[in-house]
Amino acid sequence: MIQISIIMPCYNSAKWVDKAIESVLNQTYSNWQLICVDDGSSDETLEILQRYANKDDRILVLHKENEKNAFKARQFAVPYVNGELLTHLDSDDMFELNYLELGLKRYDESGADIVVGDMVYGEKRYVCIDNDLKWLHKIINGREAFEYIIDWRIRGFSLYKSLFAKKYYDENYEGMNADEFLTRILFLNASNIAFFTGGGSFYKFTKCD
Repeated sequence: MIQISIIMPCYNSAKWVDKAIESVLNQTYSNWQLICVDDGSSDETLEILQRYANKDDRILVLHKENEKNAFKARQFAVPYVNGELLTHLDSDDMFELNYLELGLKRYDESGADIVVGDMVYGEKRYVCIDNDLKWLHKIINGREAFEYIIDWRIRGFSLYKSLFAKKYYDENYEGMNADEFLTRILFLNASNIAFFTGGGSFYKFTKCD
């Protein structure tokens, strides 16, 4: 079974990180690795993460000094990634229960460097490109995808081939929104990108409760 690694930076997330972790524990696909990076939290975040890790050896907890930069926390986790696929989860996001299963299925079918699922924000679900399901059965190249993602016509959460993605985490993206910039760099350099729907992530659920 293919392993999927999930990187989750956490900073003072004690009030909601349980929901994020539970959304991973409840996945319909079970061969995952959750790498939680406590980014110098001053609340009980680290204790909560460690409690989960003590109960499930698929969860790895790392701790670093806070640099006020979630991308630095993701970079810190990359050497610990074991999975063939890599995805991200913020501590105030949640996966839909079949996100990993459906993403892996589409990866197996397409062989794409990146497979893109849905994003749910409030009552709105964003799928494929411009919410147009015609893209579900198409595979596009990186340059074409870059043109769509540069102005957020692609909004879904993605799974990446780890060997492809990891080499771009070594760059120093100072002076910009590093997470957004990296996403665009990954799309631009991917050989191909595929889409799936029915599984994705609830984005910033703490703002939608």
